Amino acid sequence: IDAIDPVFGDELGFSARAALAGGEHGGTDQVQALTFAMQVGLAAVLRSRGAAPAAVIGHSVGEVAACVIAGVFDLADGARIACYRARGFRSVQGAGAMALVALSFADAEQRLAGQQQVVAAISAAPESTVISGTADAVRAIAAEWSAQGIVTRAVNTDVAFHSPAMDALTGELARLTGALSPRPARIPLYSTAMADPRSAAPRDGDYWVANLRGRVRFTEAVTAAAEDGHRLFLEIAPHPVVSHSIVDTLTAAGLDEYAVLPLHRRNMPEVRSVTTTMAALHCHGAPVRLGPSHT
Repeated sequence: IDAIDPVFGDELGFSARAALAGGEHGGTDQVQALTFAMQVGLAAVLRSRGAAPAAVIGHSVGEVAACVIAGVFDLADGARIACYRARGFRSVQGAGAMALVALSFADAEQRLAGQQQVVAAISAAPESTVISGTADAVRAIAAEWSAQGIVTRAVNTDVAFHSPAMDALTGELARLTGALSPRPARIPLYSTAMADPRSAAPRDGDYWVANLRGRVRFTEAVTAAAEDGHRLFLEIAPHPVVSHSIVDTLTAAGLDEYAVLPLHRRNMPEVRSVTTTMAALHCHGAPVRLGPSHT
């Protein structure tokens, strides 16, 4: 966190350390950047205890941390990308909304055909999709579908990620991220921005435009990882957000031997969360170091 704090100060005008320590997380722009900070920080904690990933999947802003963890960018450049994304949200936050609906992506997309203000944005699980758009339109559609018996749940955001609301932000993001120099990933890196989750496309300006504006193909990435033999999944986040989607995807794939672990849970002490996760990883066969100071 201390290593990336100068980048946060220069690009966003606040301290990641102060925000995380004090609990003042600010608006959507700061929360997005702090999510990156927390993910790369916790990944470093895991590595220091011998837990290194066999592969990485990033979800939306999580793709920035995934690229750092996989060696595509160093820590400073990863922080710059996270800040570039976050800074753009200042002009659109407060106007958008998202909702999770119990429909396949194809079904949600078909139902939204001809709709100008709301799109199917995230393929979360085989029967779970996030829709995104203007606040009033998302709420109206969610209410309409809920009345039809479709389970819906509001997503806690005021930005319409992965929708036409992002169009005004893509030019500047492409310019800024295009000046960076991505490297080939050192460990398998599954994309949630490309049609092929195994794509080795460079994480250049065009990639980050797709990451911001395009559909999040999380279901496809998890499916590809499972097809490649991965069975132990760890979600690095402040609270489980996509763990249930991973379980649903693996279950739909017909798998019955797997584990999906969250690293943190809301209102659980941080040290307890990490040590509990380390023990769970150990019990599931992952190589970790468990010494007197960690138990």
